[in-house]
Amino acid sequence: EIEKESLRVATDVGVAAVEVLRALTSPGDRVLVNTPVYSAFFNWLREVGAVPFDAPLIHENNQYRLDLAAIERAFEDGVKVYLLCSPQNPVGLVHSAKDLTEIARLADLHGVIVIADEIHAPLTWVPFTPYLSLGDAAERTGVMISSSSKGWNTAGLKGGFVLTQGPEVKKALAKLPESMHYRAGILGVFSMATAYSSATDWLDET
Repeated sequence: EIEKESLRVATDVGVAAVEVLRALTSPGDRVLVNTPVYSAFFNWLREVGAVPFDAPLIHENNQYRLDLAAIERAFEDGVKVYLLCSPQNPVGLVHSAKDLTEIARLADLHGVIVIADEIHAPLTWVPFTPYLSLGDAAERTGVMISSSSKGWNTAGLKGGFVLTQGPEVKKALAKLPESMHYRAGILGVFSMATAYSSATDWLDET
């Protein structure tokens, strides 16, 4: 269950990421990523003057997984923002609830905010775990950005959103510009609402 008052409209996930990063970082700050990852992540970081700090995925037996030890070392080294791709684009990795719970624990311990880009979640055919569903530690540390644009192919209509659950993160994002809401497309926002509320049959068929 989401806190409806904590849901904020954005033009798309890229704009959401940039505005959230602007609110959380200053130029020169390091932001954790896990390569291989969506190349636009680096454009977003460049736009706000942040520096990528990489904890690459582990690739073994033709499968990828998060390197939790490397993530922990990054947090211990002072990285305070983690841009998490969940599911992981382009490798298709759906992170386990166990791994995401450990990330939430570590983020809570080290005062890190996790920006979870969950835009591909509707297209998974194995169980997907939203970061913000993982309890108090995740709510204290998590920001979810998403859209219907991948699952329902509505990208050109321009609608996305930012969601928080905990008061700590909500306070940290107080600097999000009000204009972010009004720069979304009206068709994008209404198509997104329709997709989530009454187009799951179409998604299942897809």
